[in-house]
Parts: sequence; C-alpha cells; structure tokens
Amino acid sequence: MVPLKQAVLNAIEFATSLLGDRARDVQLEEVESTEINRADVWLITLSMIRQGPLDIRIPGYNAEPRDYKTFTVRKDTGAVIAMKIREMSRDAAALLKEPSTYQRKTAPHRPIPFGRVST
Repeated sequence: MVPLKQAVLNAIEFATSLLGDRARDVQLEEVESTEINRADVWLITLSMIRQGPLDIRIPGYNAEPRDYKTFTVRKDTGAVIAMKIREMSRDAAALLKEPSTYQRKTAPHRPIPFGRVST
C-alpha cells in the first residue's frame, strides 16, 4: 500500500506533467478514502491558479481565482487513474466572486464603535 503522502505527490506530479504551465501554485485541498470498482483509492483534490486570457490581477483587491481538480489514486500501486474537474457549490462560487454582495445577504454590516482617541 502506498502512503498517503506519496499518493499526494503522485497526484501533484501527474498534474504538473500533464497540465504544464496551467498547474501553477498547486495546493492540497481535500483527501478522501473510498472504493471504486472494488479498488481502494484516494480522491485527492488539488487547486491551482486559474489562467485566464487576460490574467490581470490587482494586488490587495482580488484574490487569484483557482481551479480545482480531483485525482483518483490507487492505494495499492500509487497510480493516478483519473483526473476530474471539481465543481464548487453555487454559494461557494458566489462568495468567491462577490464577497461583499454575499455578506450583505447573510449579515448586515454594523460599524464597530471605537472610543475617541485623545491627543
């Protein structure tokens, strides 16, 4: 049986070799142990920076959007046997795209009272 750390490294190596420059700043997001077709596997979700046609970022204003992919890795051999796009729920996607709108719907903004500063 392949240790989990090795399975994660295999998934990262698979992503970087297959996706090339599209696999920038790879991060581990989720790991799940399951059985598929009578084989014990790890479902390993990795995220990487999304590359758009313009790829314009304003530091401090917008976070770099990420793509999420789930890799199926056999526990017995460590072989990556599948890669799928990991879809996010609509609420999570809305939070990432427009946090101020989402926050207004869930919790109204209330200013925090501070005392006067004496000089």
